[in-house]
Amino acid sequence: MNLHRVQSVRPLESFRLDITFDDGKSFCFDASKLLAEGVFQILANPAEFARASVDPVSGCVAWPNGMDLDTQVLYYEDMLGQKLPVKEKGAASLP
Repeated sequence: MNLHRVQSVRPLESFRLDITFDDGKSFCFDASKLLAEGVFQILANPAEFARASVDPVSGCVAWPNGMDLDTQVLYYEDMLGQKLPVKEKGAASLP
């Protein structure tokens, strides 16, 4: 499994994010499903949601309040529609 980083993110209307990864692939992520309950509810405020950016250290979509999205889940599950690859016992470490 290749580990990917977010290269750019642009917040859009209706709680969507235009995300581009380090390999040039991009897609539009509908984050509205995350905002209904739980810890992500704080981002249901459009002004707060619009503060999304790329964390320069982790390479993930993040907000100033400390919330972030798992880049590998975004890439494999949300964009590609695949199960996130899992490291098997005894397998070599991920790069």
